[in-house]
Amino acid sequence: MELTADEEQHRERIIGLILTAQTLAEIADARLALQEWVAEHPGDPGITDGFDHLAMSRSIAESREAVSV
Repeated sequence: MELTADEEQHRERIIGLILTAQTLAEIADARLALQEWVAEHPGDPGITDGFDHLAMSRSIAESREAVSV
């Protein structure tokens, strides 16, 4: 898949969001950005692993929230 420089930069930003999301709000924002990317770039299947990462991050964030209540 060929990406323009701007697309590559945007893709890297999304990956950064995925890898750094810790709160439920951050995870939701990263998931939305990822969903939009996948809808616009269906030829980029490798990035869909981000959904698994975000699901794991969400479980951890929910556990943290339950402990702090």
